Amino acid sequence: MIELRDDALHFSFPRVHPGARLTVCFQRTLRIPDDDNDYPLPPGLGRFPLCHVDDFAETIPQPWIQHGGVMLPMYQAEAMWLDFDAPDVDDHWVPYPFAVKIATSKVNAVTGAEWSPALSRKPQDYLVVPEQPWLDGFCVEKGIIRQFVAMPLGAGYSAEEQITGQDQHGGLQIEEYARAGLPWFEYTDEQASAVEGAEALKKMKSVVTLGKAKGDVPLPENEAVDVERLVQIPKRLSKEQVREGSF
Repeated sequence: MIELRDDALHFSFPRVHPGARLTVCFQRTLRIPDDDNDYPLPPGLGRFPLCHVDDFAETIPQPWIQHGGVMLPMYQAEAMWLDFDAPDVDDHWVPYPFAVKIATSKVNAVTGAEWSPALSRKPQDYLVVPEQPWLDGFCVEKGIIRQFVAMPLGAGYSAEEQITGQDQHGGLQIEEYARAGLPWFEYTDEQASAVEGAEALKKMKSVVTLGKAKGDVPLPENEAVDVERLVQIPKRLSKEQVREGSF
């Protein structure tokens, strides 16, 4: 689940582990001069304010509604870096580890490649939190980055336009990796209850049960599986919960 609290995105995965929690915020910072010189890391100047896209559905462009998520205000040429924080797991003294993929306009910020849902080690297209506590730009060479700077989409400056020649997506994308990547779903509604079941159907047996009685194997490859990615489908979103859209 993703929640917006105190101008930060709070990711939590209680079904994976109670301590699987990650916070991401967007820090204002000084824009590094674009003059081919090397500079140390600039300071953080406080969090950008975040708000739900859905709260401004009547005034924002329609594609933003499809994308969902949150938005933040930036002046043109203003700079930003992403701050990651994973609290220590109770009684373990270390944070729960996360593999995090970051893209701008669906261009991977680590490799420059087109966005893909899976993880890759060669080349590595993700960062590991808490080992990497922040990301302040595109990795253009070892130890050299191009700072995240706000520029208008369609003017030819974005990573998407420079690499793909298109200005289709825009925005910034973040993804908590699951190995298979295929979701299972669970619908929850505290005010609803399940039906009792039909009397006429109580005598029905499962296919496997009938197969055993017949000496048959009607369902090959019927081994149990581990549910690694369970998507909760609540009746309604809470005030803080962020709606995940599609790009």
